[in-house]
Amino acid sequence: MSEIRAPLLVALTLSALLCHAAPPAIEGAHGIAATIDQKSGRYEVRSHELNWTFAGQLGGSVSDVSVEHGRDRLGAYRELRFTWRQKVPLNGSIRTYVNRAVVLFDIASKEPISDAA
Repeated sequence: MSEIRAPLLVALTLSALLCHAAPPAIEGAHGIAATIDQKSGRYEVRSHELNWTFAGQLGGSVSDVSVEHGRDRLGAYRELRFTWRQKVPLNGSIRTYVNRAVVLFDIASKEPISDAA
């Protein structure tokens, strides 16, 4: 009987952990960290070392959140990618660089946007 309880207990524990998981986050140089809350669409870029915070709201929930790693002309980076919908579907990203105190925001749409506001 204890053999049946152990897998069930592990499954229930993992389910509880997933429900209370921290929002997706990335960290770059100088402790610059970026997070996004999937439910509210609130994003935040913060550096305790540099003592500043930049935050905003996308106006709705986000989906398809992923953390990517790559390299471009500025160097190695970590990037949060996500999608959300305003009048059209939008793709966004927040990129922090591993060796530079730089944050890059990107918004793109595959559909024409008549009103950028």
